[in-house]
Amino acid sequence: LVKQATEAANQQDFARAKQLLEQALQIKDDQSVREQMAKIDQQLARIQLENNYADLLKKADAAKTDEQFEIARALYVQAMELKAEEYPANQIRLIDEKLAELASLAKLEQQFAETMANAESSFNQRDYLEALKGFKAALALKSDNQLVKGRIQATEEMIIQLDNKKKFDDVMTSAAQAFNRDELLPAKELYQQALAILPNEQSPKDQIRIIDQRIL
Repeated sequence: LVKQATEAANQQDFARAKQLLEQALQIKDDQSVREQMAKIDQQLARIQLENNYADLLKKADAAKTDEQFEIARALYVQAMELKAEEYPANQIRLIDEKLAELASLAKLEQQFAETMANAESSFNQRDYLEALKGFKAALALKSDNQLVKGRIQATEEMIIQLDNKKKFDDVMTSAAQAFNRDELLPAKELYQQALAILPNEQSPKDQIRIIDQRIL
């Protein structure tokens, strides 16, 4: 039995070797056989460790490929506890960098969403200057975002429209005052200025026609 166990061990069949040594010990309690059994147990433990290590790396690599980074990291840590080798240590470092990157991206997305929401709220409340400020802040976070660029353009157009409307109203008020004072030529000139600001407005056209009729 001891001879067969030795042959099995030489062939790396340690499980068979241990089984044979156990049978030999049942026949005779021999110290040398026990020492040989201890060596076989060490070999079996080493093989089991190698198998467990390889299995953990296989599972960890698969999880990393599937972008299940937290699971992959935990598996690499378990592998490191079995064998403190360079490969799992490097993988843990790479995953930590990736997780930090993802956390940064998540924070950016949250900040971008909040900035856009505040800007849209200002726009809906007709606070276009504040909205423009918000949209530009969002663009600073995502410089290639076409949606933000479109919202900035729309907001700037609204600001221009409001500015033109104010200018128009101011000129129309001055024109009406001149008209009421019977200062027809200055009034006509002011109505023409108002029409240049908002060409589609009908009221300055009507007033110019009235003035022309009076002058004639």
